[in-house]
Amino acid sequence: MRRGLACAYGAHSVMARTLLRARPVIGIRLSSGAIVVLTACAQGVALEVPAGDDAGPVASLDHDAGGAQCPTGERECGGQCVDTTRDNSNCGGCGYVCNAYTSCVGSGCQQTSCMPGQANCGGDAGVECVDLTSDPNNCGACGNACELYATCSAGKCVLSCPADAGLSACSGDAGATCVDTATDNSNCGGCNIACNSPATCTAGQCDCPPGQTSCNNVCTDTSSDSANCGACGMACPPSQACASSQCRTPPAKSIVFVSSVAYAGGGLGGLAGADAKCQSLATAAGLTGTFGAWLSDSTTGAADRLPHWPTPFVLADGTTTVASGWSQLVSSSLSHAIDMTETKGAPTGGSNGSGVWTGTTAQGTSTGDDDCQDWTSTSAAVSVAFHPGEWTATDGSWTLDLQTLELGSICGNTAPIYCVQKF
Repeated sequence: MRRGLACAYGAHSVMARTLLRARPVIGIRLSSGAIVVLTACAQGVALEVPAGDDAGPVASLDHDAGGAQCPTGERECGGQCVDTTRDNSNCGGCGYVCNAYTSCVGSGCQQTSCMPGQANCGGDAGVECVDLTSDPNNCGACGNACELYATCSAGKCVLSCPADAGLSACSGDAGATCVDTATDNSNCGGCNIACNSPATCTAGQCDCPPGQTSCNNVCTDTSSDSANCGACGMACPPSQACASSQCRTPPAKSIVFVSSVAYAGGGLGGLAGADAKCQSLATAAGLTGTFGAWLSDSTTGAADRLPHWPTPFVLADGTTTVASGWSQLVSSSLSHAIDMTETKGAPTGGSNGSGVWTGTTAQGTSTGDDDCQDWTSTSAAVSVAFHPGEWTATDGSWTLDLQTLELGSICGNTAPIYCVQKF
């Protein structure tokens, strides 16, 4: 082939458009007003075919550094014009080859299938090839994610709890998991050692709330628990019950009254002061036995301070039954209102009308805030709204009337208190 010779074809001809892709373009020239495309001549003979008018517009030509010219959108790679946006052998540039599991899309190799040993977990989102034997998010099956601190090995999640974080591997109903045995209520101090409510795990020990003791991993009040009276395992005889941490014979009946004297809420002197007031009133009225106030502060409920006698609670007249036993007393349903004073008279109330200081729910527990700073401050604001008991009621409002709101700093106001015979 002689150097400098070229085959020339009309830019509009079918042959020209075909050879534009088959042979490198080395130039163009005008001939009699027509555009003539020059390519390397296959036969070594210089031919010139005038531009015809057989089809289409004139092809635009790109010149690639290296000498060859390609149509717009293509470039010369290895002597051929290619579209690098979709050519699997020249994806995004010459020589960038997509493997058998990818295709060239938008100048990048995109996954279209998975290699042997991989699974497609992409679903509707497309192809996502993963190794089910080691992928912690798809362990053994697509979507099967291993828990925190677990790795995927041979298609199974293997737990590896970091000891330096104080975590241990414990098995439960949901399988093995990493837990802190110093604080985990289900694994306290060791795997599968559960704390029974209301106990909580602290430093690996099941701790009970204030006023309660853990006996055989059960929180109990040893001041009133007949099975653990005064200490764990100290059971009272069948004929006795536990009161003030001692086994005692229950009285045939216990007297309960509303005080004839109204006191400032913040002037009760705390729980001990209220108990002393009840005892003083009972003694002055000729009532025998030990009396305490149905009163709770921010940490201790009335039920924690009074014996849970199974025998009746009656008014000061000794005959009118208020409750058949402790269970009815805390049931929100009294047989009779506590509307009699220690002197067997009708209460006169105080500045809160028929309201009674209690700070106690119908179950005998503390309300947590209606207590005038534990019954010691007449200037204390009682939360946002104060709910006293009502000595006219037989439902739960006898101790906590949620319908009655006393707003503001009322701890200097006066109201009576309930007093209960302990033994």
